Amino acid sequence: MSTQAPSRREFVTALDALGVIGLTAAFAAPDQQMQQTPTATPEGFKSKQGSWFAELTTEDGRTFRGFSTFTPNGGMMTTGQGDYREGSHQGTGHGRWVQEGRRVDAKILKFVFDEEGALAAIKEEFSTGEMDETGDAFVGTTTVNTYDLDGNLIETRTGTINSRRITLEAIFGT
Repeated sequence: MSTQAPSRREFVTALDALGVIGLTAAFAAPDQQMQQTPTATPEGFKSKQGSWFAELTTEDGRTFRGFSTFTPNGGMMTTGQGDYREGSHQGTGHGRWVQEGRRVDAKILKFVFDEEGALAAIKEEFSTGEMDETGDAFVGTTTVNTYDLDGNLIETRTGTINSRRITLEAIFGT
């Protein structure tokens, strides 16, 4: 038996496999039918359920793009523009969301790795905001806290998030 820790690639591959299993379980319920329009909340607003394209603008003006998928049971997964590029030090996000009327609150966690691929920190991202009248756009704020492995806060960043639902139409027009 080897005592060598798995490489970052092996670790991320294992996490991806677990994510696929989790998503399969979340969507495999026999009473869940694919719907073109997400279900409405009890208050009559469209649910955040579905997939979204987002742009996060930080307080210093930098913009980051990503995708989020909100499952029917309140789970979510995110992928940011830097999550899988060569030399990336951050993994995909996994989390939870709740909705009350147009207001949506979400929390995701992401692993952060050092240059050798060892787990070095954990990012905790909180987003809160509101969907527009159509239920296909969302604007809010995001706070990202980065913690070392002992739970000590290393850094806090904030920004504005704008996202729109991914539909069957082209995302950039045309």
